Amino acid sequence: MNDIAATADMNGLLPKPTDRVSRDDFLRLGVWFTLALCLIAALLPLPFGKPGIWSALGLGGIFTWHTLLGSVLGLITGLAVAALVLHWRPLRVIAERLLQLVAWETFRTCDYVLIALMAAVGEELLFRGALQPLIGLLPMAALFGLLHLTSVAHVILASLLGLLLGWLYQWSGSLWPPMAAHFWVDLVTGLLLARSLKPGVLLDQGD
Repeated sequence: MNDIAATADMNGLLPKPTDRVSRDDFLRLGVWFTLALCLIAALLPLPFGKPGIWSALGLGGIFTWHTLLGSVLGLITGLAVAALVLHWRPLRVIAERLLQLVAWETFRTCDYVLIALMAAVGEELLFRGALQPLIGLLPMAALFGLLHLTSVAHVILASLLGLLLGWLYQWSGSLWPPMAAHFWVDLVTGLLLARSLKPGVLLDQGD
């Protein structure tokens, strides 16, 4: 049992796992949601006569220094996001709410890898692969941020991340670098927060 579960059990702050979204339900929903995003991304460019996502998914783009740079930027950004969540009150509030909704203490490391992979594939195909060529970098980043509308702080953070990922795609011409960055952001953030967040302590920390 990790720190989240231990602290929650001691303080009685979390609902029982049966009262929150379970690991199996969360992962099942994630798979279906990712498949839906991939389908929309594949179909969306067609009415506009755009080449679509396939031209940016050449396998040769995986093993390039662009993708390596995306991974490094993702690692750095993931560490920065985790630090912000732990030390900036507007984001700590979001984290505290998430602890009340999902039974994170039942998740394993491999689950966080799968969640990060699904988010990286589905969201990058749709936002960077399908939407960015249609509406441009800045509108795409703004839309990406608005769809994370849990708070103003979250919208700003997601918009900035959208700009970084969109720039990686625009600069490299491949979806693999933003996918790599997105994967590492989500994985590093998820693993660090899973081992660090303590319900009832976050909101008592100073700003």
